[in-house]
Amino acid sequence: MAAFIETAAGHSLVEEDKALAQAVWAETEGNPFFVAEVLRHLAETGGIERRDGRWTTTAPVEDLGIPEGVRDVVGRRLSRLSGSANRALAVAAVAGLEFEPALVRTAGDLAEDALLSALEEAVTARLLYEVSAAAPRYRFGHALVRATLYDELTVARRVAMHRRVAEAIEALHAGALDDYLPALAHHWTRAAAPAAEIRKAVVYTSKAGDRSLAQLAHDEAVVYYRQALDLLAVAQGALDEGQRVDLLIGLGEAQRRAGLPDYRQTLLDAAHLAQALGDPQRLSRAALANSRGTFSTVGGFDPELLAALEAALEAVGTEDSGVRARLLANLAVELTWDPDRARRMRLNDEALAIARRLGDGAILASVLAARCISIWDPISVPERLANTAQLLVLSEQLTDPVVRFWALWRRAIVLHEVGETEEADRNLEACAREASELRQPSLRWYATYYRATQLLVKGKVEESERSANDALELARDTGQRDAQLFFAIQQFYIRFEQGRLAEIEDAVREAATRTSSMPLYQALLGLLYCELDRNADAWEVLGRLTEMGFTRFPLNNTWMVAVAASSLVAAHLGDVKSAATLHDVLVPFSDYIACHTLIWLGSVAHHLGMLATALGRWNEAESRFAAAAKTHSRIGAPTWLARTRLEWGRMLLARQEAEDEERATALFQEALKTARELGLGNLERRTAKLLQDLT
Repeated sequence: MAAFIETAAGHSLVEEDKALAQAVWAETEGNPFFVAEVLRHLAETGGIERRDGRWTTTAPVEDLGIPEGVRDVVGRRLSRLSGSANRALAVAAVAGLEFEPALVRTAGDLAEDALLSALEEAVTARLLYEVSAAAPRYRFGHALVRATLYDELTVARRVAMHRRVAEAIEALHAGALDDYLPALAHHWTRAAAPAAEIRKAVVYTSKAGDRSLAQLAHDEAVVYYRQALDLLAVAQGALDEGQRVDLLIGLGEAQRRAGLPDYRQTLLDAAHLAQALGDPQRLSRAALANSRGTFSTVGGFDPELLAALEAALEAVGTEDSGVRARLLANLAVELTWDPDRARRMRLNDEALAIARRLGDGAILASVLAARCISIWDPISVPERLANTAQLLVLSEQLTDPVVRFWALWRRAIVLHEVGETEEADRNLEACAREASELRQPSLRWYATYYRATQLLVKGKVEESERSANDALELARDTGQRDAQLFFAIQQFYIRFEQGRLAEIEDAVREAATRTSSMPLYQALLGLLYCELDRNADAWEVLGRLTEMGFTRFPLNNTWMVAVAASSLVAAHLGDVKSAATLHDVLVPFSDYIACHTLIWLGSVAHHLGMLATALGRWNEAESRFAAAAKTHSRIGAPTWLARTRLEWGRMLLARQEAEDEERATALFQEALKTARELGLGNLERRTAKLLQDLT
């Protein structure tokens, strides 16, 4: 088929052309005459057109009707069959491209012998062929043959026949209807005329959507739920608003899993309708489904989602329930960026207490997964280590791949914070596998951008940048509202290592302006100016950070990297007062890594070493740099090992004790070698300059 189309088109096929070849093959089964007729028909009807010297499809092949040449040929072949064979084939055409004889017999009210004779006649004419299966089945030789038969039926006859086929499926497969839900949805939808039949079509279409979701066919589920909603809207009699809410929730869930940004509004509509109906359970389901797995957006919250969660909490009452526990936990996540940490902790603590009292593993897993996000700060590291360990166990007991994905992802975060990178990286690899198997683009986004960060930690700069760009594309495709902010941080880290921060100055400044209340973006802007040796601008940023108050930075998932970046700025500028404050702030976390899923700023000991140097505490600086170098070497972080060696050498030159210059030279040489091997531009420039000055 590909060779045929290449010859007809006069050029080789690229990836998008192959879809045309596949579609034409599906319609024609490769029959040369049919292929030629379909291609001619596509050209005449505008289904394909020539652009830039290539043929391009403008509409699906199956939507463009049957070419007259094909219709004539098929018609002549059908005219040679008996009347009973044509009647049987007409019923079979309604049943589908592939069908079971018993279904055609029941729907067409045909005698068994007459049907078998008709089928044998059609097989001899090569219009049908038998399919190898446990039970007898037949298939049309070409989709176009079936389409021709179907098109010859009047509209009234089609509607009646679809109803009879649907009833036949129900009669023949009463004990296993779940296996036939797509067919039942299809036939009842096309048979729907009286209100009772429309409602039956809604039921089967809804169940087909549920089945598709369970089978991870998310896009297919979206189609079914939308179809059910459309059918429900035209049903005669009183509209079942509760059923409409259920369908909206199903649609929103399917859209979210399929990576369609429409899910947010769909689920908000469901919540508003449930609230108007005074239905707490449906309101709660809609509010809980409206989550991407973490907070809605960096630096803020979604006011409408927040209102839905709060309304659902009020509606379910104060009695212990799994729904209340999950609502409390999700509300705390949505308030991640609220500076009132005490409020988040109250919500979290109540949710966890309820979940533990209920003793339900699924509820506890949901609450623990949410809690790990809403209490994500360095103070909570010991608790998150314990919680994620329990969450992993629960995910295995529940055999829920989505729970397992989030357990692995959250576990990786806290393991990286304590420098257990080997296990953390194994978790991330497992995350990527789960996301791929679950076919959820948003989960792939989480796994992809986190992987980009860890590739950079290992010094794989080019691979990291490719992964970060892939993550940005996934974020845009799935409608992540903070996609650009996520990418800005990740791109900052990449350009920081490459020594190319000047290229993204405008983007970093814009991010800092858009999130003026978040210390992280201010600190990164200050660090950019330090790396570009624009100290006056860096001092201005440090002034803003000082006004925010280093001890008053909001405790959330960006706290550690915000303080670490501020420390780099203060140490670079030699601001003794800021250095002293930041030193005291960081000391309790000296054994941790200043990291996030998007950015990694090395061992906290490295920053303490730089702050101690700024304060003239030489012995402490020496021990801190030694600890940082040991950590960076152990966890395989070559870029930060090189930076530690550079700053350690600088400290030795400032201290000027015996052999300090010789030791500094050795450290600089090691740092320079790494910088050149990994393409760390700014680090190479600074280290080479220091070595040159020493000679």
